[in-house]
Amino acid sequence: MGFKKKRVLVTDNDHVFLMQMCMLMRKMGLKVTPAEDGSEVLKLVKLQRPDLIMLDVHKSTQDGVRTLKYLLEDKETASIPAVIVSTGMDGETIEACRGLGANAFLSKPVDILELHGVLQDCLFAGERFRRKYLRTPYHSEVTLVSSGARHVYAAETLSERGVYLVTQEPLPVGTALELSVPLNDGNAVSLKGNIIYHRGVYEEQGGAQSGMAIEFVDTGNDGLETLSGFIRDLMTRDIRSYQEDSFA
Repeated sequence: MGFKKKRVLVTDNDHVFLMQMCMLMRKMGLKVTPAEDGSEVLKLVKLQRPDLIMLDVHKSTQDGVRTLKYLLEDKETASIPAVIVSTGMDGETIEACRGLGANAFLSKPVDILELHGVLQDCLFAGERFRRKYLRTPYHSEVTLVSSGARHVYAAETLSERGVYLVTQEPLPVGTALELSVPLNDGNAVSLKGNIIYHRGVYEEQGGAQSGMAIEFVDTGNDGLETLSGFIRDLMTRDIRSYQEDSFA
């Protein structure tokens, strides 16, 4: 089961941060439901059966700690992974949450790569599927050069190690390419890659258009590092316009 079928239930007392977190995880491809507080979490968890719950914890209110306790004492919800997200948690609160059975902790501002790793660990524990690199929707035209021929394709998604391009006439699997991937500043990053698979005509359940997936080759230059920074910026640029210090 991939990201698109995973559902996360998330709550936070900072409503701006809650909105930002939901937006970010949706860009990652997850189904996300926000909850106003712990009480709403306890109602929604029975209705939606999420694959992961993210709770805000503050020592002053204890709402998150109480909610975590209820969730983990209920046989119907005890198996759902729980991640604690908060600002400046003291050691006593962390130990209390760990003692109750919290799976992971994230401190604000949330590091996107750390969040990505926590999501992999909690959502895909024991499964073969693990998305190693950040991936986000990306709607731009990518230029390819193969055997001296130049091609331009519309992109659908971009990751730190690959891109998915939309076409009904893909190049053969294994084709070696040189690529030019546009960045937001009007420049482009030059990369090398290989076509690793095709996807057929549009399938309603799959949610992706026909096309080809390209895996980038690490050539030892700074192209992949530049791309990684661009993807993190792409994922958070509009989110940071609401509140700049939520994500690192």
